[in-house]
Amino acid sequence: MRKMLPVAALLALPLAGCSSMMGQDTPQSAAATTPFTQALASEYRQFADSEYAQQDWPDTYSFRDKAQMAAEGRPPAPEDPTKRGVGTGLQLHPEVDIGKEQRGEAIAGRQRLMGALTGDAPRRNPQATARAQVAYDCWVEQLEEGWQRDDIERCRKAFNTAMGEMESRPVAQAAPTPGERLQVYFAFDSAQLTPESRQAIASAARDIKARPGTRSGGRIEVDGHADRAGSDTYNEQLSQARAQAVRQELQAEGVPADRITTRAYGERTPAVPTPDGVAQPENRRTVVEFD
Repeated sequence: MRKMLPVAALLALPLAGCSSMMGQDTPQSAAATTPFTQALASEYRQFADSEYAQQDWPDTYSFRDKAQMAAEGRPPAPEDPTKRGVGTGLQLHPEVDIGKEQRGEAIAGRQRLMGALTGDAPRRNPQATARAQVAYDCWVEQLEEGWQRDDIERCRKAFNTAMGEMESRPVAQAAPTPGERLQVYFAFDSAQLTPESRQAIASAARDIKARPGTRSGGRIEVDGHADRAGSDTYNEQLSQARAQAVRQELQAEGVPADRITTRAYGERTPAVPTPDGVAQPENRRTVVEFD
């Protein structure tokens, strides 16, 4: 967000603070030994440079300081929309204030991000986790101003995209043997099959077609599930879409449609119990059962 300071205030800014903006990288300490802190420092440096280009001096130095902390192996916390005044009506254009529309979503997004940061995401997927944190800060920084919808949506979309990548798990287990289940996993807010999950479904389809005379009459049950982020109604629809995606892929692999039944469980039967609103990767799944 651009915050124009008086000329006197600009002259008072320490020249040393412009080092990274003048083409020098923020120095990295030997303490920055993890891929996550290194990636986070790089992302924050780029964000600080973009704020500098917009003459947003306070945010330039704020995010430059965050880059320095990360480079020293001390990853800073994401911005807090409640402390940034998001949605309070105190913005430059209070008659617009998109922050009011997205305040609740931003607060929930921070909870989701903090849950990932305290888990294994920084170790498992450091690049995506770093992108998610800095994109979140970009989103909150834009919501503080609250009127540049295109910029807000760009940062918001980047955050959700990075979170989906960060939270992803192996998309499917190995093809099942008789009596076992195939579980296909999905990205956040998605019913799209990945190339890996298509391969696993194709392997399961070959097994199903090789054993047409099973004790259950050759029936295949495809059950869709969702995590607890979002409303009950939306998650019911999303779990149905996931079940249908797997059903269609089984049919494409030659499994007769009349052998397949689908059910949508929404968020009612999580594999990993969580509080409401939590985006848990293991719960975004479709289970294929056959004997």
